[in-house]
Amino acid sequence: MLFHNKKIYLIIAATTFLVGILYYTWREEWIIIRHPWWHAHQDKITPNAYTKKKITIYAWYNNQWIQEQNDAIWSENNEAENIKHLTQASLNLLFEEEIIKKKIHVETTLNTADNSEFIIIFDRNPFSKQLSIHEKHMIIESILKTLRTNNVQNSKIRFLVNHQPLIDAHLDFLQSWPIEGFL
Repeated sequence: MLFHNKKIYLIIAATTFLVGILYYTWREEWIIIRHPWWHAHQDKITPNAYTKKKITIYAWYNNQWIQEQNDAIWSENNEAENIKHLTQASLNLLFEEEIIKKKIHVETTLNTADNSEFIIIFDRNPFSKQLSIHEKHMIIESILKTLRTNNVQNSKIRFLVNHQPLIDAHLDFLQSWPIEGFL
């Protein structure tokens, strides 16, 4: 009788152990179980549609606007990604024309919850200490004009550096900038 009870306990322990391992591997997604009725709604969602689009990039150089035509990957339903591409293209042109002295990358762009503004996050401050107020203003106006010309629908843009407000002694980046600019 005692031997029979140990055998039952051993079977229960082994079964529980195996079920635990299977559950853990399923939760860690080492084993993927897919039933059509669980994921039917995901199959109906179309993935992002991308197209190649001609964009116009602007920069203020030698007291005049210069423009460059460029090809970009354009998302049909992700405006934040489009703003990231446009802003990066604008920063690249500013760097190539030696208006800004260091290569700046756009880390990410986000849309606020109420869709009232976009947040553009740079990896470093785009302004060097020797730039004048006018030059700094025109760098921002170049980005805004590029966005505006390429039909960005949002009305306000906020600039951050490493997820913190861009700090500048001359221009206020604690507030959002209107996409129309200040010219």
